[in-house]
Amino acid sequence: MGVRLAQAIRGAASSELGLRISIGVAPNKLLAKLSSRKAKPDGVHVLESSAAVEALLQATPAARLPGGRYRTVEVTRVWVAVMRMGEGGVAAAP
Repeated sequence: MGVRLAQAIRGAASSELGLRISIGVAPNKLLAKLSSRKAKPDGVHVLESSAAVEALLQATPAARLPGGRYRTVEVTRVWVAVMRMGEGGVAAAP
């Protein structure tokens, strides 16, 4: 259903407004934003399975996540390193 709705929206935007839009269909807003980036330009990208979600997240650098500004990414890297050390692991250099 999500794909048909996305295609209908794209068709209406094109015919009625003359706009080219890209749409991502996913289980939540964050994943839909990432999915729509994959659809550019002027397409539809659907995340249908958990494997597709995992592949997209693994391929997306933290800085490309919405809200993933440089400072946020650096703080997260330090936090992950500290958590690994607390678990007896080796901390990767931030």
